[in-house]
Amino acid sequence: VVAGWEIARLEQDAARFQRINRPVSILPPDQYLAVVLQATEGCSYNQCSFCTFYRDRPFRIKSPAQFAEHVEQVRGFLGAGLAVRKSIFLADANAVVIPQRQLLPLLEIVNRDFSFEQEETVTLPGTDHTHKWAPSGIHAFISAPDALRKSPQDFAEMGAQHVRRLYVGLESGHDPLRSFLRKPGTGEDVLHALETIKQGGLHVGLIFMVGIGGEAFRQAHFRDTVALIQRAPLGEGDLVYISPFVASDDSPY
Repeated sequence: VVAGWEIARLEQDAARFQRINRPVSILPPDQYLAVVLQATEGCSYNQCSFCTFYRDRPFRIKSPAQFAEHVEQVRGFLGAGLAVRKSIFLADANAVVIPQRQLLPLLEIVNRDFSFEQEETVTLPGTDHTHKWAPSGIHAFISAPDALRKSPQDFAEMGAQHVRRLYVGLESGHDPLRSFLRKPGTGEDVLHALETIKQGGLHVGLIFMVGIGGEAFRQAHFRDTVALIQRAPLGEGDLVYISPFVASDDSPY
């Protein structure tokens, strides 16, 4: 279908996307085919020395009315393209930092506009073929300190709203390297955060970086990160991602 579009139409489509979304900076690899819904914009911390993804925008939480309009616009933009999407990703960098009393109404909006229990019928673009579709669940990033401000009951409430997995950026289990990277919290904080999330019945995704810290931290980074992962309460449905580090020229790192 897109092959038949002219440049002007493609430019119009891009402009429409930019009106609906701020730049979608980063997703876990298993969420590349997610429907991205920006309950927040930016990063509430935004001080890690290696990350420049959110430097261009202040952090803000959308009101229920703003978020409901955004969700409606995203659905309208994707249209039949929903058929190739697998899940819902609640963006931006750490959307679950939202206080629980504000977060639950936003999750209710997602559940109102997307059916997780019953498949909906989507007509494939440019064809008469239909496809039964339902997202597998809601996923999001959360930092360890933010997770520790919530209780297992908070995470259980999210699970009742079809939140299935939360991703925590470990980056390194070596605390001096974490400090060098301006990463908030300690390796032990990450372990406690994972335990709290798991006690609430959710799956976790743990992300660590290879190559970060260079030769100065190489051995200690490897040793302490592997040791921490071995202690982590991981099981079926949990993921560990190895993220190759590439320094950007404009980062404090």
